[in-house]
Amino acid sequence: MSTTSFEENQIDLQTDEQIESPKISYLKRHVQPFNPTDEELEVINESLNFKNGKIAIGGLLYLPTIGIIASIVMSLFALYQMSILISSPLFVEYVSTTMKLVLISIPAIILILSTATLVMFIKRKKTAITLLKIMQIASIIMAIANHNMAPQTPTITNLLAQLIPSALWLVYTFKSKRLKYTMVE
Repeated sequence: MSTTSFEENQIDLQTDEQIESPKISYLKRHVQPFNPTDEELEVINESLNFKNGKIAIGGLLYLPTIGIIASIVMSLFALYQMSILISSPLFVEYVSTTMKLVLISIPAIILILSTATLVMFIKRKKTAITLLKIMQIASIIMAIANHNMAPQTPTITNLLAQLIPSALWLVYTFKSKRLKYTMVE
């Protein structure tokens, strides 16, 4: 006669499919509705890293992180350059205050947007995806505007060199399963 308890029998009846990984249970709590396809489950189980109770940033997500940090550094440098330009004697004399404000506000807005995106990205907030999309769309618009405002200096090659990476990252933000399941808070 067997002396196993009821709970031991229940454990024996569970299959591997019924036991959830910490990744799956985490995503079930944060992604509503959570109905992944078999392909998405494969991505979750094979490529997402789980550290400190969260899905870790990894893989291709390091590249946008580096790009956001570079955007912050370049915006700070642009603000510095604009402040020097605006205070130069020729600029003070011939350029209106409104134009000076516009020239300072563009890098300031990019700085604020980049910083907000980085914070949301590190915290793995869903809004990080939206902010990344906004940054890429703004990058595309600025590349086209730069090309149209000064057509004698930028060439089509320069324009494409700016447009193609932004367009690729924009598509990535819409299609990436890893991004979708990493930014869930």
